[in-house]
Amino acid sequence: MNTDQQAPSSIPPSVFLSHLRSGGLFTRVINQRIAAVFASVAYRFRLHPTVLTLVGFVLSLAGSGVVIAAAPTLPDSGIGWRIGVAVLAFVAWQAAYSLDCADGQLARVTKTTSPEGAKIDILCDIFTQVFFVAAVASVALAFYPDLSPVFAVGFGAVWMTSATIAVLDKGGEDVSLISSESLPILLAKAIRDYGTVITAVCLLVAVWPSGMLWFVLFYAALNGLYLLVLIARTASRSMKNAR
Repeated sequence: MNTDQQAPSSIPPSVFLSHLRSGGLFTRVINQRIAAVFASVAYRFRLHPTVLTLVGFVLSLAGSGVVIAAAPTLPDSGIGWRIGVAVLAFVAWQAAYSLDCADGQLARVTKTTSPEGAKIDILCDIFTQVFFVAAVASVALAFYPDLSPVFAVGFGAVWMTSATIAVLDKGGEDVSLISSESLPILLAKAIRDYGTVITAVCLLVAVWPSGMLWFVLFYAALNGLYLLVLIARTASRSMKNAR
């Protein structure tokens, strides 16, 4: 981070919030605002953006670890235990996601963006998604142990493809099927917002963990359809540009 003597000792969260690039409705309303506070505090303590990336990475793995460890106990546990697991995972995952938003805000405001910083951010994002998928699948399999391994593999493959698309979106690639910023469109797209997904998973763990199977099936179908449409659109554009 730039330590120039003329640099301000602090920057208000509103400045960092003005430098956000994208995100779904839940992310913009909740996570980006929390991220701006994190970025402001990090600036005050002269922390490098990569520090936020790594702290968020550890928190995300911790949240997934809690769910994976607790999954075998959920079928026979009471609601008090399930709520405790859900709250721990929710706090860890949401804080981690907000830090993932904060590192970009901090880097842009302090002009410390770099190819290396972008690379570590992508690597951490992908690795955390692997463990998030494992956490979700472990809950579903705890209630339906006779499901074929193909179930978990298929869900993981489609989810990770969608996660990779989200990473491309963070990098400014044109991967959104509908670019409208109208409220109805934002509400419709909020279903794939990672902040929304985290909240839905934690609510299911707390009140209806056996319903995680339907969550998996729904998002496997949704992400699979999204991928097919995106492939078709990209192929059409490629052939049109070749003429």
